Amino acid sequence: MLADVETRLYNALTMLAREEGEETPEGTVIARCPTQQELGNTIGACRETVSRIIAELARKELVSLRGRRLTLSPGFFSLASGLS
Repeated sequence: MLADVETRLYNALTMLAREEGEETPEGTVIARCPTQQELGNTIGACRETVSRIIAELARKELVSLRGRRLTLSPGFFSLASGLS
């Protein structure tokens, strides 16, 4: 079964966190996160959809994006594990 775009993005971010993430008190930091276009290409979605999902996660304080530095809160991983 094909995962929806949101689930594919969560899975991609979780994998990036495992491979490149650094644990900090704020959460897991991915210092050089791929661009939203690159993430979209990776998961088979358009940049606009990736942007919308990341903006919603930021509103819920599950992610924080500053330039290419993406921080995933512990709550993000709880949400992501519930979807996969």
